[in-house]
This record gives sequence, structure tokens and C-alpha cells, in this order.
Amino acid sequence: QAGSWRGMMYENSSLEGFMEHVHFAHAGHSNLASGFQKTALGFGSSARLTLNNVHFSDIDGYGVYIRYDGIRVIFENSHFGQGITQAAVHMRPPQIAGLDTQTDFGGYHVEVQGANLDDSDDVTWPKLNNGAYLFNGTTSVFGKVTIQPGAIFEFDNDARLRVRNDGVFIANGTSSERI
Repeated sequence: QAGSWRGMMYENSSLEGFMEHVHFAHAGHSNLASGFQKTALGFGSSARLTLNNVHFSDIDGYGVYIRYDGIRVIFENSHFGQGITQAAVHMRPPQIAGLDTQTDFGGYHVEVQGANLDDSDDVTWPKLNNGAYLFNGTTSVFGKVTIQPGAIFEFDNDARLRVRNDGVFIANGTSSERI
């Protein structure tokens, strides 16, 4: 059942880190570590990992919890199933570019913690497959962000998206796929 074990913390910065055909279930017994919430898979500073065909279900908390800007996680064709009590993923704006359009977010949010997107960043924020972004703080764009048609953005009461002086924001939806 959900909450039977604590979860997994990944802190390796090797570019070779890879998980494929892995199923995380029943995690979330307690907060993964200091500064982290309950989650199946948490990432420490500077971690790098590709998740290919990784499945998350029956989690008391988040499926994935990314706390720091320097972390790079690439999602490929993964799935968030039933029984996740928080969002599918908790992340910061620099990690959004690592999401793909094949991962099924199971109707859950990708929770974006407010932070800055640096002026050197030129990223695309994808339309989530069966999911929506939920911003919970101020996200400031200093670089260039392109939003794919059909992407859904939701905001907590005090959250905002701020495009700064040299920031570029391109949100070009279509009549059938509004942003």
C-alpha cells in the first residue's frame, strides 16, 4: 500500500545515469530527506538521470521530487498511474525542458516551484500528455521560453509568471489547441 517505504534518493551526477522499465510503487512513508516532501524518487543537487518507461503508482506524496536548479532529469515515455496523493512531479522551471510529450501524467499536475529561468536558457515547455502545469510561486523568465500549443497552465493564488526585460516568451497556440 502507499507509504510502505520511504522512497529513493538519487544524487549521482554521471551523464550515464539511466533507468528503464522500472516501477516505483508504495513509497512515501515519510519525507525523503530534510527539505524534501514525501516522494517515490527524489533528486539531490547536481543529479543527472534519464527515466525511460518508468512507472509510478500508489505513492503517498509526489511521484518525482526535484528540488534544485542544477538537476537534469529527462523523462521518456514514462507513466504516472493511480494513487498518487500529490503531483506527479515537483520541479523548478529549469527542469521543464526535460519533460516529453509521450510521458502520461495520469491527470496529475507537474508542480512548478517558483524560481528564475536564466538569460542563457532557450527552452521549449511541452504540452503535457494527460497533465497540466501548476505554478506555486513567482517564475521569472530572463531567457527564451517557447510554449507548445495545447499546454495547460494553472496558478496558485499568489503565483505569477513574470517575463523580465530581456526575456522572450512565445506562446503560439492554435484554434484547436489553445494554451
